[in-house]
Amino acid sequence: IPLSLSCIVCETECGGHAEGRTFSWAFSKKRISFFDPRSLINARLSSFIGNDIDWVDFDNDGRLDLFAPKGSGGALFRGRGDGTFTAVPSTLLDTVRVIFATWADFDDAGDRDVYCTSYEKNRLLRNDGGSFVDVTTAPLDNQGDTYGAVAGDYDNDGDLDLFLPNSNYIPGESNVLLQNQGGMVFADMTTAVLTDTNDTRGALWGDFDNNGWLGLFVLDMGSPAHLFQNHGGQFYEIRPSFLDLLGSTSGSAWGDGDGDGDLDLYNTSLLTLGNGTKRYIRNDLCNPYGWMNVRLRGVVSNRCGIGAAIDLYANGGLLRVRKDIGGEGAWYGSPPLVSHFGLGSHTSIDSIVVRWPSGIRQTLVAPAPNQDLTIVEDISSIVSVGEGEAVPGRPVLRAPVPNPFNPRTTISFDLPRPGKTRLLVYDATGRLVRTLVGGKKLGGGRHQVEWDGRDNAGKASGSGVYFIRFEAEETKAIRKVVLIR
Repeated sequence: IPLSLSCIVCETECGGHAEGRTFSWAFSKKRISFFDPRSLINARLSSFIGNDIDWVDFDNDGRLDLFAPKGSGGALFRGRGDGTFTAVPSTLLDTVRVIFATWADFDDAGDRDVYCTSYEKNRLLRNDGGSFVDVTTAPLDNQGDTYGAVAGDYDNDGDLDLFLPNSNYIPGESNVLLQNQGGMVFADMTTAVLTDTNDTRGALWGDFDNNGWLGLFVLDMGSPAHLFQNHGGQFYEIRPSFLDLLGSTSGSAWGDGDGDGDLDLYNTSLLTLGNGTKRYIRNDLCNPYGWMNVRLRGVVSNRCGIGAAIDLYANGGLLRVRKDIGGEGAWYGSPPLVSHFGLGSHTSIDSIVVRWPSGIRQTLVAPAPNQDLTIVEDISSIVSVGEGEAVPGRPVLRAPVPNPFNPRTTISFDLPRPGKTRLLVYDATGRLVRTLVGGKKLGGGRHQVEWDGRDNAGKASGSGVYFIRFEAEETKAIRKVVLIR
């Protein structure tokens, strides 16, 4: 087995349960087997020198895609929904130097932008409907040999900021805190306490004291790690005794390992540079604050909810905490897919708002605090454009006829102009049942597609509720049909 520095395991088929990160083998539950990703991408990975591999639904089609930095560019692969991938034709990512990639919705547009870091100038690429545009301005073009920038809303203003853990590859370069000021504009907000010219090799955001503000754990190679509390957007270093036990750290992850409502820490180190030990640090701060752990389960969106944004509101909106799922870019590690929220002194939650990659906006009103909560994507809230509500110049999905149906129904849709179109059938659990139109370019006008109630393997589907998902241009719509056997 070749040595891999960063790998991932996640669910690629909307049917399994593998998630998180491990070494570079993707897991397919349906086949109960591991496979070498190089078999999927062949020569495109032959020059791979990156330290990070990422799952990301870059085109918001509900299927997880795969990105592998290669140093001189990156290889992007579109998930087909069956555990296999196809190479995405040439994009800007092929040419931008990238060793680490941080995928996050920096412009709050509902898709994943990407911040590319390396030992040259860093670049921010905006995602415009699945294509990428370089929008880098100072100070985003930092050249400090950034080891996996991490995105988090440290100031609780609802957008994602960046912390750049810079190594000493370039002498004198220190870590950098960049505040998102909207419109893809960032400001350098680094204070003296965050300045570190040691060989920093990663960082993790996490509200380890549950005060409602993201703290920061910074990993140094060859020297002890640093832990910073965040009070109202200002950072203060603390030195708990466990930091001296860690030695030279190379990979860490936060998670509520003992289920008591606060974040514990798992830490590793390299045999070559540290003592090779792995330590689980239980959080016994005994803070008095409330908490919430949130796990997402997509139905139309990818099952892991990667690419979703979660906002938690308390005290009439005075507390707002924003989390994005997946793609944080930490070196040799990544946080779990469970989002942890500290509530500070607030004893109740006003609401939790989830913005799914599918475009669905889902609100839970006044959930009880101090619990592990799973939120399933609510596709019943989708309102499709109706027969009498067609928007001029926009694609329209018509109501299936007949509905209910047996054995077949006809789905009609209108395209104002030629373009690529997708028409997919899902069951009520979010499993892809049938691809009726798989991204084929169709001419403008009225189109009709028949579904015979069978899946992609030709097997008859059972009675129940199914959802027809339509994508064309920027339009996404869903219609519900009922199959009666």
